[in-house]
Amino acid sequence: MQASIIIFLSLLVLAVVSQTPTQPIWPRYFSASVAQHHYNNREPPRFFRWFYDSAKNKDRFDGVVDFADERIWAQAIFDHTIQRETVVFFQQSTVSCYYRSINSTLPKPNLTNLQYIGVALIDDLPVYHWIENDRTRGVTFQYYETIRYREPK
Repeated sequence: MQASIIIFLSLLVLAVVSQTPTQPIWPRYFSASVAQHHYNNREPPRFFRWFYDSAKNKDRFDGVVDFADERIWAQAIFDHTIQRETVVFFQQSTVSCYYRSINSTLPKPNLTNLQYIGVALIDDLPVYHWIENDRTRGVTFQYYETIRYREPK
């Protein structure tokens, strides 16, 4: 009797864990690590941090960029309310800051076409793993979100 209860509970847990989660939605705010790979494989992957807050109507990107023939650390802050981009470049003993008008919108991914492919581990944290392959544009988009809070990871 006890063995059948254990088997039943194990099957119940397996059924709950293996269910496909509901489609992800674009969050109101987040910070996430982004890896941008190129199909041609001639360029190295680009890694950056993306911070977003819809209440403040701002995006921020932190990462290494090419500027004046050098690879340096940069922050780009997009204030969509006043339509201004602020870019800050950090070098050893110099910080340069530039302002310009935002002349386009930052695209927010359309998460409706994502396919759930399973659970992955990021920083030893189980996450849902979603993917979209757009062969027409040559783009593969992968999206990871925490299981507990459904936030980008």
